[in-house]
Amino acid sequence: MVVFKGLTAADQRQISNALAKGRFGYVLPGLGILLLSHWVRAVRWRLIIEPLGYTPSRLNTFSQ
Repeated sequence: MVVFKGLTAADQRQISNALAKGRFGYVLPGLGILLLSHWVRAVRWRLIIEPLGYTPSRLNTFSQ
């Protein structure tokens, strides 16, 4: 892999061991918080844009 280019075998093992010991239980709550913040931002943009006469879709404001 390009990520491991230039690393020794010992360095690669060290990275693999660190990933194996990682706490991946924090990933799902982190993704939930990320999606919630994007949703709040999309709602805010809709509130700002609607008085100008535009009605963007929820998907459009969420993905932008």
